[in-house]
Amino acid sequence: STLGCIDAYNFGVDLIIDGNVILDCYGRGIQTKSDARRVIITNNLVDGLANGIGGLLAINSSPDYTGGHMILVEGNVLANNPYGDGLVCTGVGVEEGSGVLWQSRVSSVSVLNNIVRNVVGNGIDESYHRDVMIHNNIVSNCAYGISASNVASVLTIRNNNVSNVSAYGIVVDSACVGAAASISGNHISDLPTRNFRAISVGASKSLLCSDNHIQNINGIGIYIVAVSRTLTVIGNIVDGVLTHGITIADCL
Repeated sequence: STLGCIDAYNFGVDLIIDGNVILDCYGRGIQTKSDARRVIITNNLVDGLANGIGGLLAINSSPDYTGGHMILVEGNVLANNPYGDGLVCTGVGVEEGSGVLWQSRVSSVSVLNNIVRNVVGNGIDESYHRDVMIHNNIVSNCAYGISASNVASVLTIRNNNVSNVSAYGIVVDSACVGAAASISGNHISDLPTRNFRAISVGASKSLLCSDNHIQNINGIGIYIVAVSRTLTVIGNIVDGVLTHGITIADCL
């Protein structure tokens, strides 16, 4: 089964999920389906999957284009997924019947003050939303720490602590080409796999990369390509990096 232990199977609107403890469930811990909007998920503990796929906490948001919708994920502890990701928040899906691919325009997604540890996939995986904040999270012992894809307008990744990941610490992929991005004040350490990157930006409209502290990386500290307009890289500390401290290419 891929159902959640707590599963908002349809019409997850004006929904609060708060203060639950979920241990060794079969499937996903907490899940909303593809019409979720105005959702608050706070202060839950999800520890362990006995079997299943996907994230310990998986949110699929609404295709409603009218705006004004929000998703808040704050203060959760997500641990021990040997099958997939920690926290997955996505706004893309296929319309039932027509097969048409839609992309959400949820106006605000906030992922704040969560702890994610010991998962084989992404710690935090955010995709296909308009405005996104990923702040003050602790992510450790994952493949990718924080991953952002297809963010349409504004993306801020700030004051997160990412450690002991086997691939990238923070990655913003090339599908964020239209976003104004800010990656600031993060601490990223102990990436043991050769040739991966602590911070990797594949594309954005503008980028502020500032005041990040990077140490003990068996690859590249900061790697930035394809920023089309304004690029500012300032105040970063890069210490104990195997190859390049900061690489910038094909920008402006």
